[in-house]
Amino acid sequence: MSGLRMKDLVAQTGASREAIRYYINEGLLPEPRRTSRNMAWYSQEHVSRVRYIRALQEQHYLPLKAIRAVLDGHGADQFSAQQLRQFEVLRRREAAGHVGEVRKRFSAVASELGLTDEEQQAARELGFVNDDGSLGPADEELVRIWAAMRNEGLTPERGFGPADMASIQRAVDVLLASEIDIFTARLNDMDDDELGRVLDRIIPNINRAFALLHERRLRQFLQQITQQQKGDTA
Repeated sequence: MSGLRMKDLVAQTGASREAIRYYINEGLLPEPRRTSRNMAWYSQEHVSRVRYIRALQEQHYLPLKAIRAVLDGHGADQFSAQQLRQFEVLRRREAAGHVGEVRKRFSAVASELGLTDEEQQAARELGFVNDDGSLGPADEELVRIWAAMRNEGLTPERGFGPADMASIQRAVDVLLASEIDIFTARLNDMDDDELGRVLDRIIPNINRAFALLHERRLRQFLQQITQQQKGDTA
């Protein structure tokens, strides 16, 4: 047997085609063996890696940067049993916050917003769409934010697209990796209940601080550019 086709990899791992392509693009999964332009073959290594990536995401709540370190062999021992316990506490509380949430069909939201085929594909590759074609509330809001920005002038004709969200995702990955380093080092004396209560209070504040600092830095940059332009014309 030559190997596995994409449909076989999807069937054996439960990951969507879009997720698998995203893993490859992000360097988490090796390129398949290609025998022609439209023919790619995957191996059991791909099956194992995809399953491992999904486990690290869903069970240990690791960001892509940390997952890449683990897969590259540079971070396999960087998380202690205590740290993994902390991740599990966070994962459980995060999952509890989504109990009973209403998920919409991505196709319905895409139709409502008038997303093009290219925009829909980009949303899938960014991981906004679940394997069953549904959208959680947060992912739906991200899709709507993109559509609103497009309607305000950030159009494909100007070179903008949903893929620009990837730069924000990379910034979030860096922030999350830093948070993991800080919290696992400084909160490791707390029991599960205390840790959970602290995280419930901290996470909304971090989100708000991130938004305010981003706005502040952008304002400073624009002021600096304006001052430079005034100086050039003086």
